[in-house]
Amino acid sequence: MNIRRLVQQAGAIIYGVVSACEDAGIDGDDADLCAVHNAAKALVGLSAETAIEGAARGLIVDGLAACERLQSRLSPASIQRAAGEVVKVQEEQEGRS
Repeated sequence: MNIRRLVQQAGAIIYGVVSACEDAGIDGDDADLCAVHNAAKALVGLSAETAIEGAARGLIVDGLAACERLQSRLSPASIQRAAGEVVKVQEEQEGRS
């Protein structure tokens, strides 16, 4: 898998979970939400890279695992709304290409 695609897919998941966490009022100090934020920061750092270094890979894996743990505390409707926003942006970007 190329890095750009990984960044897009993982970023979409993270966006959806963070948005749903905001809707659910989950505190920013929550350990799982902090892991998700750290993964997002690692993804931003990868946007211009050609390989995934070990530290970034660990942060991303931990963040995606935290997304999974958070899911049971989140509204499916919030996740679906955020996913729809991501799809819309991706479609708009593809239309400009």
